[in-house]
Amino acid sequence: MSKSIEIPEQIKQLISGQLSGSLSADELRLLQAWIDESPDHRKHFNDMRHVWAFSDNTLSNREQGESVWNLSKKIQRDRARHPAFWTWQKMVASWIVVFAGTWMLNMLMDRGEVKETIVKTAPPVTSTTTIQAKMGSQTSVKMPDGSRVWLNGGSKLVYCSSYGEDDREVQLTGEGCFEVATHPEKPFVVKAGDLSIIALGTTFNVKAYPEDKVITTTLVEGKVTIEGKDANDETFTYEMHPNENFTYITGGRATEKESLQPVRKQATAIKNNVQEPVLIENNVKVRLYTSWKDDQWEIENQELGNLSKDFERRYNVRIVFASKNIADYHFTGIIQRETIEQVMVILRRTVPLKYSFDKNVITIAEDPVLMKEFHLKNK
Repeated sequence: MSKSIEIPEQIKQLISGQLSGSLSADELRLLQAWIDESPDHRKHFNDMRHVWAFSDNTLSNREQGESVWNLSKKIQRDRARHPAFWTWQKMVASWIVVFAGTWMLNMLMDRGEVKETIVKTAPPVTSTTTIQAKMGSQTSVKMPDGSRVWLNGGSKLVYCSSYGEDDREVQLTGEGCFEVATHPEKPFVVKAGDLSIIALGTTFNVKAYPEDKVITTTLVEGKVTIEGKDANDETFTYEMHPNENFTYITGGRATEKESLQPVRKQATAIKNNVQEPVLIENNVKVRLYTSWKDDQWEIENQELGNLSKDFERRYNVRIVFASKNIADYHFTGIIQRETIEQVMVILRRTVPLKYSFDKNVITIAEDPVLMKEFHLKNK
């Protein structure tokens, strides 16, 4: 016999938030822990999801939540008292709908008001979960299948409530590092721009900020397959190997110099008949692409102009260069969770710059005194 379970008020709020797509990553983790505690909890959550799907979506989230909870309580009581009747009740309800519809159709036809009818069935209702890391923050989440995802500042991950049932597909905007649980029958698919990045059980990083004009996938271990279209609109499939970078220039064959500049310098020749807009790099140091999520962020020979975008997302600031010359300087070092003020001090030790703060805007210029010292050291 089914039993009624008491749901803490906090859990009620978390379930309502998940169904309306408004939970933070921390709240989602709390809810997932409660669901995993027992089969009864999981069953109750699934019941709530189905009830929510057919509730009045014209109500506010709070009103809809109250309506769903009241209906859910009645369902629990009916199940506990008449478990067999509950099954027949659903069957009888469906027959009532068919009978009533047939009766009304016959009445209208007798009046000559209907000559033909088309029966339409409502499409299945699905909800989505959105995980966001705002500018100046990072977050991580454990997916329902056990996979783990880290999101960098200004990033968003979206997946359906059916994730893990028929497939494991997520939509990424921004940067994410994925540690995928192995399920051979259900590939893990990351949709990023025009690319599909497909993995079974592996670790990889995807950087896909729309404003960057490139999508870069770095494979740490295992294998991933990338599907997309080349500059001739031909479909390609490329299988990556560990310590490899796959860079896709968005928008087809790039003509803007800045689109190619960050990646062409170290890229090897295109191989496996994959044409532009794809660039391949072999034997890369994967830590340079994945350590942004760790306590020690490793940076090697990065132009300040490109690095400034990462600083803006990490610290929620805007960086302005007083001249192009200062943006062309390179930096190598390790950032250990320092503040942006501390980072500017570190940069000043190796790059002849001076800077000023105006609220969240940082202006960087060349320092004439440091410039002389810098050129003397590098003669």
